[in-house]
Amino acid sequence: MKDGFSGVKVEAGRARVSMRDETFTLPLVPLTDNLMDWFMKGRLAGYESLSRGEGPGPLFSRHLPVVATVGEEGPFLTRLAHKGVGFLPQLDRLDEILVRYEELMDRTRGLPPDHSLAERLRNVIATFEEPGSADPGVLGSLEIFAGQTLANLSRRPLASLLFTDPGHGYMSFQLDCAVEILEPPDPRFRFLQLARGLFERDPFHVTQPGVHCAYLFWIVGIHDKTPHPMDQGKVRHKL
Repeated sequence: MKDGFSGVKVEAGRARVSMRDETFTLPLVPLTDNLMDWFMKGRLAGYESLSRGEGPGPLFSRHLPVVATVGEEGPFLTRLAHKGVGFLPQLDRLDEILVRYEELMDRTRGLPPDHSLAERLRNVIATFEEPGSADPGVLGSLEIFAGQTLANLSRRPLASLLFTDPGHGYMSFQLDCAVEILEPPDPRFRFLQLARGLFERDPFHVTQPGVHCAYLFWIVGIHDKTPHPMDQGKVRHKL
């Protein structure tokens, strides 16, 4: 642990969680191919909507889960916040992508956002268009506001993320995660910083050029929360 943060260290498919006087390990549970496809299709639909000038669209909700953490004071210990999350590339591709994103940032920085949006979207889509290009065991996010979420995760680096589609069926699932807090010079921090920075000036973002840290949400549990009909024999009060 450093700077008062509790710690999460991942190796050999397990997350080692240290907080206060307690240390334990949790096996990682990678996303299934179906869930990876669900994520990717939602993000692609959002990018296509952006390219048409229509904003990110409803399926971009797959980028903005509710994040639940646990506080220390008051009768309501569960704290909820929306956080933008996304995939990270496999480590063997990270350096190459960082170079490409840095060059893209330099090339488009002085242009009006609408003049370079198509090029920026093409580059981001290309990062994960090949199967297996994203790490299925982890999601990443930047901490922009440094409020209660950061305070809670600094003490207890565990969180649950709830994703829900707005359309018919309301597909929904919960990811339980061990949360690693990143700062420079970690290249994964730089990737997440660039991935947001490429779109920082676009109107669909809350403008905030600086960030406090980044989170790696290492997945240790997956729960299907999609609503479905109950066995009528188990319903106490029928309509």
